[in-house]
Amino acid sequence: MEIVEERALQSGYQPRPAALPAAGEALSVLLAVCAVLWVWWMLPDLWPLAHHQLVRLVHSEWAWTLLPPLANWVVFRQATRPVLQALSRVWPAARRKYRFVLLLCLLFHVVTLCGWLLFMLLGFMLYCVAGELSF
Repeated sequence: MEIVEERALQSGYQPRPAALPAAGEALSVLLAVCAVLWVWWMLPDLWPLAHHQLVRLVHSEWAWTLLPPLANWVVFRQATRPVLQALSRVWPAARRKYRFVLLLCLLFHVVTLCGWLLFMLLGFMLYCVAGELSF
């Protein structure tokens, strides 16, 4: 069987524009990322053996360096950008929800990036001080 192009619109199929992303979907992504970061941060306190190899692996310098920017990228890609793009096309009655979710996403970005930069700056300063003391 072969689809004939000139009869494609006679079959009743009408292409629809892509649906707007829901504010709840973006909020669920933001909450899921916050939950993962919280469990990662609290793992040494939740794990009964603080010297366990898994805790040392999860809280290594590489994890502290890579996890916050990765979390920011996920939130930006899955929550902030779709909400920001949909904000101009959403009805005025629902715009308050989108603005609130966008505000939460931006707050997440600011807090995690400032904390990460502070951590990296303090780590660099400690590295420089330890390097000077070893000479």
